[in-house]
Amino acid sequence: MGYRSEVVVKFSEKAAEVVKGFYKMDKQIKELIDIADTKCDDFSSIHWTYIKWYDSYGDVTAFMDMLDQIGEENYGMIRLGEDFDDMQYYGDPPFFDMYVNRSIEW
Repeated sequence: MGYRSEVVVKFSEKAAEVVKGFYKMDKQIKELIDIADTKCDDFSSIHWTYIKWYDSYGDVTAFMDMLDQIGEENYGMIRLGEDFDDMQYYGDPPFFDMYVNRSIEW
């Protein structure tokens, strides 16, 4: 089964155009984006709800390399792992109004 994560990434308008180009040219990035649970047609946001997000996977490596080329100021990304304290932030999530909200409801 493996360890799963929820991953959300949002892009600036300029960065979304770059992502479109990578999507057309890079098979691994295309396959990763194609399995997303939610994605905007303009590539402004992508959401995977239950994905194996391992740095050792080629498609994840290609995606993260793309983010490095885009620049931290042009995207925000949050990865939540299955473990309660497993959270990673990339780019500038607050600029894109992204945050983690955990609460108890009863």
